[in-house]
Amino acid sequence: MSNDDIAQVLQETADLLELTGGNPHRARAFSRAARSLSG
Repeated sequence: MSNDDIAQVLQETADLLELTGGNPHRARAFSRAARSLSG
């Protein structure tokens, strides 16, 4: 699994958290991690 694949999964997780009304800080953390991995 490449970094881009992992970044995509992390971003999808962040998107799902936002759509389902999850913790916004947690969603932002997943999104930030995805951006960090994808460069």
